[in-house]
Amino acid sequence: MSRHATDFHESVPADHVLNSAAVLFPGAFDQHGCPLIVFPADEQAKLSSELSQAEVVDFINYFLRLHNKKQEKESLVSVVADLRHASLPTTRVVSETLLLLERHKRTVHSVYIIQPKKKDAVKLLLKLLAPSKSLSACFKKVLLKEIPELSNYIDRSQLTASLGGYLVYCHQSWVAFIKEIDEFVQEFLSVVQRLPSCICTLQALSRQPPPSTFSELRHFCSTNEAKFQQLRRELGLDELLTRCESVVEKLRYPEREPCYQAMAGTALFTRTAFDMLQNHCRITAAVEKVELLWQQAFSKARLQLQVFQLREDALQASLCFKL
Repeated sequence: MSRHATDFHESVPADHVLNSAAVLFPGAFDQHGCPLIVFPADEQAKLSSELSQAEVVDFINYFLRLHNKKQEKESLVSVVADLRHASLPTTRVVSETLLLLERHKRTVHSVYIIQPKKKDAVKLLLKLLAPSKSLSACFKKVLLKEIPELSNYIDRSQLTASLGGYLVYCHQSWVAFIKEIDEFVQEFLSVVQRLPSCICTLQALSRQPPPSTFSELRHFCSTNEAKFQQLRRELGLDELLTRCESVVEKLRYPEREPCYQAMAGTALFTRTAFDMLQNHCRITAAVEKVELLWQQAFSKARLQLQVFQLREDALQASLCFKL
């Protein structure tokens, strides 16, 4: 069981970024097959008041990396920005965030912008995203006057109701799902980090020569049994397996858990289900390996103890028979 046994190698973005709903990764795609990032109209004020541009960029890059883990070819992201009622600060933040995304490598394929109704916001938008501005020319810019025009570029099944589509999306459920899976992953990685030390300890215990007398051997076995049980508790592998089984059960029957039901059918849900089944196999194999190492380490000592015990029992039986 290695650190690479899961597709999450880092913690998800901070809670205030996830919960803000100022930037979304709803599991939808445009006509080019690029995953969509959405800047909805409702929570745009938070882009300039609660979130930094770096946090938004990290959010987008995190989920794009997550999406690309299972892709044969790395995908770019496409962006939908509903700026109809955007203020000047919001317009600036969204525009500069798009440019920041492109600073180190090409990240954005297309940007679909519903233009601001305020003329000064439109002017600022065009200025910031003008072809002469650094890397802005790398992505395709589609400026739209009205929401219905989006359906010319993105199927309505991939758009939420506020964007003229019928994609069912509940942000609270999405956050709850992401966080529960991430909590499992962090526990998984913690166990992975402790596993080599556990194995080394078991191997060291196995090299201890067993005592030659019955009483010493009995103490040796009971003491090391207690050490093994403590080692196993500290490792947390059994608890991890139980938690993994719980998550797999929820993925198998999503209708029993609201946030899982809301996510069922999305690409993220399907990919998570596949990963969790693999993780379950890996964790089960690790549990079996630890148990096997324990059995191998002390099989000789336990066998000697059984021989001593049989001799003791035979001796007691012989004495009773003579009496």
